[in-house]
Amino acid sequence: MSTDPIAYLMDAIKRVEAGSLSGSHVAGIFGKAAKTFEKEVRSYTLCVLKNCSLNYETDLRSAINGPNSISKLTLGNLVALIEKSLERNKPCIDTYVPGGWKVVELIDALKQVNKVWVEVKHGDDVDTQVLLVQLKTMLNLFQLIRAKD
Repeated sequence: MSTDPIAYLMDAIKRVEAGSLSGSHVAGIFGKAAKTFEKEVRSYTLCVLKNCSLNYETDLRSAINGPNSISKLTLGNLVALIEKSLERNKPCIDTYVPGGWKVVELIDALKQVNKVWVEVKHGDDVDTQVLLVQLKTMLNLFQLIRAKD
């Protein structure tokens, strides 16, 4: 499979839909995709904060009880960061939501991906169709975020 996250997700989705992948193999693919997705969302979120004159360390870290290191922000931390940044500068944050989405839609989508990823990380069995839906969500958001750059 490709190392480009969009190509990787497209190939994975195609293979899951064709029935050539199932069970723990899909969970493994989901986990790999989610790690890359988290990095992309982290980069996107920090760029938005910078463009909206918000600083993680001085303005938001204590509000989300986040880690000292920006590189340690999890997808769940990033969702909280977006939510808290809205309280500080909603008009600016709204302008950076990709693809015409509303910020609440973006937050909800990120929460759903995170919920499933937490289940996968804890070794819970997650239905292949649930994983497929969230793989498609990640693909859609990857494409929107990249188009926003």
